Amino acid sequence: MESRIQSYLRITASYQHDTEQIGSFLATFSRSNDIPFLNYAIPDDNAISSAADVATLIVA
Repeated sequence: MESRIQSYLRITASYQHDTEQIGSFLATFSRSNDIPFLNYAIPDDNAISSAADVATLIVA
């Protein structure tokens, strides 16, 4: 079920957020608010994230 939810979120994220693929994550950025908690990342299905992916994600 978690995989289906994450897949749905990856598809619909661009409706209200700017998105950027960063390593094995789809990063989403709020267009209308700079509150950091509204920005999030969704892992790809079966993602194996490297330390570099996470570091790049943190910088973004």
